[in-house]
Amino acid sequence: MDDSLKVGEWLLTFCVNEKSLCLKSGLEWMHIDKNIKNAFSKEYYPNGFFELKDIQHPNPPFKIDSKFRKLFAEVVNQEKYKTVRESDYIKNITPFIPKILAEIKKRY
Repeated sequence: MDDSLKVGEWLLTFCVNEKSLCLKSGLEWMHIDKNIKNAFSKEYYPNGFFELKDIQHPNPPFKIDSKFRKLFAEVVNQEKYKTVRESDYIKNITPFIPKILAEIKKRY
């Protein structure tokens, strides 16, 4: 599966709990430093995307502060974004990102 992630891009990562709700505490930026094809044996998502800790990264697109964490969780936990919380595929999440960020911006 090719999710069109490329080395050098930033990925906004988040965690969900057992009820598939977004947690404020797991939201962070990941810089994609390495893409290893067939890194995992899982058929549905074989590629591994990694951030290397021993190199200097450019600044992320924006700072994640406590207000953003709170708003991100509030917005993503809405029923209309259930797919975002439950999908294993980045390509299923990507179309929702502009809508999510626009909603956060309105509330910020």
